[in-house]
Parts: sequence; C-alpha cells; structure tokens
Amino acid sequence: EARAIFDGIKATAPPEFQAAAYSSEARQKERDGDMVAARDLYKKGSELAPWGSENWYEAVEGLSILNTELIFSNIRTPESKIYKVEPGDSLTSIGIEFNTTQGLLMRANNIDDPNRLHLGQTLKYTPEDFRLVSERSTCNLYLLDSDGIFALYQVGLGKQGYATTLGQYRIGNKEKDPTWFKPGASPIPPGDPENELGTRWMPMVPEADDLPNDLGIHGTINPESIGKYESKGCPRMHNAEVEELYDLVVRATPVSVVETYYPEDARG
Repeated sequence: EARAIFDGIKATAPPEFQAAAYSSEARQKERDGDMVAARDLYKKGSELAPWGSENWYEAVEGLSILNTELIFSNIRTPESKIYKVEPGDSLTSIGIEFNTTQGLLMRANNIDDPNRLHLGQTLKYTPEDFRLVSERSTCNLYLLDSDGIFALYQVGLGKQGYATTLGQYRIGNKEKDPTWFKPGASPIPPGDPENELGTRWMPMVPEADDLPNDLGIHGTINPESIGKYESKGCPRMHNAEVEELYDLVVRATPVSVVETYYPEDARG
C-alpha cells in the first residue's frame, strides 16, 4: 500500500517533488546494492528538479558519486565494454585506441602495475567523450558527457584582479605531483607545503590568442579556498577530486570558462 501511495505521488506531484521522490528511491536502491538503478534514478531526479535548487543538488551529488564509483569499478554497466589484451598491447596504447586514460583503466581493472598485462586478459573500459565547463558565478565545475552532467565539483577561482578568464581551452599535457615554477622564485618541488598546485596539474591550453596561457586545473594546499575566489586565475580543486578528474579526462578535453551555465547547454 505504501508503495502504491508513493508511486501515485511520484507520478502526479510537481516536478521538484518528483525529483525528491526519485532521490529517495535512489537511496533505497543504494542500500540494496543496485548501484546502476540508483544512478539512473538520481539522473531522472536531476532532470526533473529546477536547475540549481536544493533537490537538484541532492540528485546531482548522488549521480556524481555513483557515476564515478561505477566507471572506476569492475562492475559492468550498460555503457561499459570489454577488451581482450592482444600481442603488443600496453595500457597506453589501449587508452589511446579507446580515448580513455591509463589511470581509469587501472582503477576499473584493479591493476597495480601498468607494465604487467597478459595475453587474453579482459579489461573493462567505458567509452566517454567528456568536456568540462567552469562556471564563474557559482564556482561549479561540470564534467559533461553526451547525456549531460556526469559529475559536479566545486572549485576555487580567481580573486579580484585575477578573475578566471572566460573562453575556450583544451587540456594539455597532464602532470602528476607537479613542480610549481612560481614566478620570480625558485622551483617548488612536489610535496612541498608551499607548492600551491597540490597533487595534479592539467594545463588549460587557450583556443584563442587573447587568452592567458598560464592557467590550469590543479589541486591545492588550501582546501578552505574551494568554492571561493582566492586563486590567481586557475581553477583549484580538493586533491582527492582533482586526482579523480585527472584519471577521467584525456589530453585535449575541451574546457569552457563561462560566467553562467544554462541547463539547455548540459546536453550536446
């Protein structure tokens, strides 16, 4: 009887209340261990809720967590595919062939040593064509695929006088544990408490001549600055989240910096 009442409300309530119902049902599916069904319910809730509302953020947060958990796990989803290792293969060559990262292949297949593959080994991979949008007005960073929002992150952006420059960029050569070549100072090595780049660096290569060429998405030694305008222009992230993003996006991934992102842009 309770299920019938719940389904009736879900079917006839205004969209924002339907969204809350889908998120509630998604949490139950999570408790039952059905992560794919839970993800799809959060997705439905995110599409029904008014953009930027409390119910929208609740659904998108659940969607983001499950999307990343599933793509990094060995759980097979409707989107994932299987590849069998052939002579001459390496994780690098496989990643290039399927437009994915070595880090994602390692996570999804529980691989500790990228140099130890064997013939016939089956590898799970998930084809994606990601793009990134950094929204200045909210400090939101959207990771988008062909279905819309895949994951949502909060970032720190440029402070007054160093506003993160609007425009189109692409991810350049990524670096783990980067050295920070601070202007006017000696290089600051990885792990140094003064190294403001944190654990990852993903340069944003400008698509136009009038855009800055020194911006990049990176980690931080100041997590309290996330969601605020305190950087000198670069989008900064929590280290755990930038490490996650690093393993999701490939070199040449498009990056847009906009003042306001509109819901109709979330697809395509």
